[in-house]
Amino acid sequence: MPESLPVQTDDQTIFVCDCEEQHREACTGEGFYAQLGNNRYCILHYPADKDITLFNQVVERKLFGESRDYKFQGVWFPEELNASGQEFIYSVSFNGATFNGNAIFPNAIFNEPANFENATFNGVAVFSQVTFRKDVTFESARFHNLADFGSAKFRAETIFLSASFYAEANFKEALFDVKNSFVYAAFERRAEFTGAVFAADAYFRHMSFGGEAVFYGATFAGWTHFDRTKFNSFAVFDNARFDSVTDFSETRFSGDANFNIVEFKQTSVFRAAVFDAEAQFGSATFEIAIFDNAVFRENANFQMASFSSADFGGAKFGGSGIFHSAKFRLDSSFKGVFFHDYASFGQANFDSMVSFSLTIFSYGVSFTKARLKGTAVFDFTNFKATADFSKSYFEAEVRFCDAAFHGKIDFSSATFNGKAYFLNAIFEKASNFVSATFKDNLIFVGEKLFADSSKLDLSLAIVEKPERVSFHHCRLRPE
Repeated sequence: MPESLPVQTDDQTIFVCDCEEQHREACTGEGFYAQLGNNRYCILHYPADKDITLFNQVVERKLFGESRDYKFQGVWFPEELNASGQEFIYSVSFNGATFNGNAIFPNAIFNEPANFENATFNGVAVFSQVTFRKDVTFESARFHNLADFGSAKFRAETIFLSASFYAEANFKEALFDVKNSFVYAAFERRAEFTGAVFAADAYFRHMSFGGEAVFYGATFAGWTHFDRTKFNSFAVFDNARFDSVTDFSETRFSGDANFNIVEFKQTSVFRAAVFDAEAQFGSATFEIAIFDNAVFRENANFQMASFSSADFGGAKFGGSGIFHSAKFRLDSSFKGVFFHDYASFGQANFDSMVSFSLTIFSYGVSFTKARLKGTAVFDFTNFKATADFSKSYFEAEVRFCDAAFHGKIDFSSATFNGKAYFLNAIFEKASNFVSATFKDNLIFVGEKLFADSSKLDLSLAIVEKPERVSFHHCRLRPE
């Protein structure tokens, strides 16, 4: 609030309001109202308590008069503005306006472009069920109280670039028909986009969500950009659908990230994304999933997820990595992945080639009952603890060249339908091949293959082509 009091005069000479020059179009023809400090203002731009009756008369004339002058640039609204159900037939500008009371626009219709750039909403801003038929901008707008855009319809380009939401923001079931941009916007409290529909490209890059970000059941039909965005609380995308390319690269999730039962129908990029808390992708469907160099600091759940292809190359899992019953239809890569905690690929299905070369399993890993139908590569893989491949099925060639098994390894009842290579691998503990079935080559090569503490158990194993089993340069000792 200004420190000095207004000084009113009856001066009606040619008057130029001392508001910002770009805002003077709003008060063309308005006379002098009062002076504040060294500045002289019209009643619209006078930035302090003012004659409410006189102010409302001017506003109503502009809103409902014959001329329908919707120019409110820089206007200082001392109390609530109620334009509920209003139909704006011409362009509207509230550029730089300050709403000290509530701004009430529910069910309003904007037939021409609407400009709320740099507007300040100190009270509640209600735009629920509003229809914007032409371009609308809230660039750099500041919402200090609830911002309600529930079920709003944005029929043309929508801009919330660098907008700031200091309280809760509601975009539940909002419809964005054309490209929209929330780039550099900041939500300090809960942001609700449940059931929202983005029918065209959606830009949420370089944003920050200070509170919960809820996109439950949202639909993204166009290219979707969340790259380099920060989710400082939990993020919910459960049951959402992404129909086009989706980019979460270098995005940071500080709270739980929930993507359960999400459909990614085209390429989804989580390159170098950081998940500081739980990452849930249970039963999600991916076309091409790119998680290379992603960091999962806590548990990551991809149980029953479905991938056409997946690239997790160089990713780091600080908690458990669960891919139980996941399906991989095309080539997939876990090359150079680091699993600090337990990893599970039990009952996973790999229909094509998969690579785990250079991967480190620090705690333990399970591939029990997994089906690997394409070439499986475990070259230079480091199994620091137990590795369970019991009842797994290798339909094609499998390679464990230069792999290191530091803990117990279990291939009991596993089936090797193609060639199995253990070239220069290292077995430090018990190696259980009990009741395993070998239908093609089984090759063990390496002077250091079996350590003094290791034990190889091939009892009850079925070797269909004994002539293709070989132990080259191996040091074998009876028990």
